[in-house]
Amino acid sequence: MDIIDFIKDTKYEDLDIDVIEEAKKCLLDTVGVCIIGSRTELSKIVNNFSKKYYSGDDANSFGHKTKMSQMGALFTSSMSTDAFDMHDGHVLTKGHAGVSIIPAALILHNSKIVSGKELLTNIVVGYEIAIRAGIALHGSTDDYHSSGAWNSLGVCAIACRILDLDKEKIRHALGICEFYAPRAQMMKVIDNPTMLKDGSGFGAFVGLKAALLAKEGFTGMPSLLITSKETKKYWKDLGKKYEIKRQYFKSYPVCRWAQPSIEAIKSLNAKYTINSNQIKKITIKTFHEATRLNNKMPKNTEEAQYSLKYPVILTLLGEDITENIVKNNFSTNKEMNKLFKKVQIKEKKVFSKSFPAKRLASITIDMIDGNSYKSGSKEAIWGENDSPSYNQIRDKFFKLCKHALTKQTAEKIENFIYDCENLEDIKSISSLI
Repeated sequence: MDIIDFIKDTKYEDLDIDVIEEAKKCLLDTVGVCIIGSRTELSKIVNNFSKKYYSGDDANSFGHKTKMSQMGALFTSSMSTDAFDMHDGHVLTKGHAGVSIIPAALILHNSKIVSGKELLTNIVVGYEIAIRAGIALHGSTDDYHSSGAWNSLGVCAIACRILDLDKEKIRHALGICEFYAPRAQMMKVIDNPTMLKDGSGFGAFVGLKAALLAKEGFTGMPSLLITSKETKKYWKDLGKKYEIKRQYFKSYPVCRWAQPSIEAIKSLNAKYTINSNQIKKITIKTFHEATRLNNKMPKNTEEAQYSLKYPVILTLLGEDITENIVKNNFSTNKEMNKLFKKVQIKEKKVFSKSFPAKRLASITIDMIDGNSYKSGSKEAIWGENDSPSYNQIRDKFFKLCKHALTKQTAEKIENFIYDCENLEDIKSISSLI
């Protein structure tokens, strides 16, 4: 299917029920993450910034409910979602679409009423354009770039639909967006965790701005990720095969790269009774990129979310990772410090070769008494082949929202999303977030 036709003409009735249901899962999951992410210091800084420099009264920043322009609300809400690393992703993009797509679909309206069916359709279109652009970008360059480099194109596609741009202007909008999108250096953030995160807030910002510029007649075509011969293969089954169905979801608010190691230590906890005081050495073997995660005792939430040792040790001790990160409880007790010193992290070449299609890790715990416990290779849960049900995502949503919303408000949001296709106006959702 022609890419511009797909963006311009796709309707709710064109989508199969399983695609719609996946869009609902992504919507509920991302809203929950955005709500809890709005409590971070990163989100508070960005919200104050947007209130000051993107003032207006046609949108609310999610989690803060601060009146500002749609540009400011989109930037803030995308940054808030990115602030809490528990949002969905796609293995072949090595990043995240929903972090910017969901805020865009909920916030952008161009002074018109958007129905629930339109919302779900915009989400599907945004995910498909973003994910395929991400795979194409990774396939055409060696650098490991931020999600904002390609999820911006999904936001741009949604904005073009909301603005009802003609096909020629959509082409220009995508070209503008691709040119200006933030191809940030992700390994810099992995090596030095800060509030920079994954570039998705700036990606959303560029995607909307590109569509608005194209509406005014600004030119920028072509988008090489979409039109070049080298990337044509990534788009050939557009409208027939839906990449949104291949999303993974996160059960912990840490980098996906650390989650196979968490599953490895969980499997050992389930099989053995391990006295942490009797541990001689813990060896984590994983793929190269995961070895680059922060391995110092975290001092803030950014360092904790990009850590490998920290969530593994928390799990070993029976602690809830999400609760500790939500409460900024970065322990410096003697037991934690002792275990940190006993952990060795090694690259396993066969795991590195499997990345990004597979993220694998194994853990061996050597005890002082000579016993040795081995996990075998493990993958993160809730991937494409064991995708969580809507009810599992619902449980995750309520767990996250209990820190930020009343139970009544959380239930209203979930009910609206569950029955989304029957909503006449999605403001019934967005006004509650």
